[in-house]
Amino acid sequence: MSARSRSDASVCVIGNLNVDLIMRGLDELPLWGQEVSATGRVEVSSGQAGYLAMALARLGVSVAVVGNVGADESGARLLVDLSQAGAWTDDVERSVTAATGLSVALVRCDGERAFVSEFGCLREFDEAMVRRHASAFARARIVCFVGVFNLPSFGLGATTRLAAEARERGQVVMVDTGWDPHGWRPATIEAARVLFAVTDLLLVNDAESRALTGLAEVREAAAVLADWGAATVVIKCGSRGAHGRDARAVCDVPAMPTTVHDTVGAGDTFNAGLLMGCLEGRDIGESIALGNAAAGLYCSREHTRFPLPDEVRNIAHTLLATACASADDQVKSEGV
Repeated sequence: MSARSRSDASVCVIGNLNVDLIMRGLDELPLWGQEVSATGRVEVSSGQAGYLAMALARLGVSVAVVGNVGADESGARLLVDLSQAGAWTDDVERSVTAATGLSVALVRCDGERAFVSEFGCLREFDEAMVRRHASAFARARIVCFVGVFNLPSFGLGATTRLAAEARERGQVVMVDTGWDPHGWRPATIEAARVLFAVTDLLLVNDAESRALTGLAEVREAAAVLADWGAATVVIKCGSRGAHGRDARAVCDVPAMPTTVHDTVGAGDTFNAGLLMGCLEGRDIGESIALGNAAAGLYCSREHTRFPLPDEVRNIAHTLLATACASADDQVKSEGV
């Protein structure tokens, strides 16, 4: 790690750190009282904050993390992995009363996944903890709030307060809440609307956009999320690519064709590629292409999964060319 202070980080990631135990190659989920077999397993340092921070650092972005882990072997490994990737960990607290959070990821043969999580010390993550480390994010260009639903004592209200303050300081606020394990109750959706009104960059997947808006068509869902106040909305659609809209453009960018090992962490790696584009001053289409390239490379690899910047840029160029060709064909078919 260089001698520069973590307050010099371009991005500060605030959110959940945990361990993922990934079980790969399932044909189906087991019924109660029954058992199914997997074809492989791996245990990795993770959480939305962990994946995002490591992916950003691998892409050459200076990044600091605000979070917490347990005072156990898993927590120590998380700190080592984050530091070795190049992320600042000075503001990751270690709990002496609870274990590091754990998620078991069950991965289908096509790469789709489902999670079972035990939050552990993530239950201690609260607004006061984040404010203890305000110097870590007060000067970052982009402040990211991720995995909010895996932080039971933090929630959307605290996120909104901190996001509004960051915006007042002139920082870019990125939000990716993750999936709500309580089923997207009406009060939760209303609280999300309040948060999105102070969000510059809202990143969700297609399942989350449907749950929030009740709309299956991503263009319609993105328009509603933008109406709620988010300045830029990006909906991640897996193998179908991603859709984005801001005040200047609406675009669809295809995914990178690849053979998928699993998609655990792919959405967070997409976020890293997109944020790299934002920091470079790229437009929404170019930034989404970088996100799709980063996620595609990540999914295609079993080991050393986080990609490097040059390989992401090379593939993003191809994806943009494909998107432009598809748009031209659509215009011709519509006789415009």
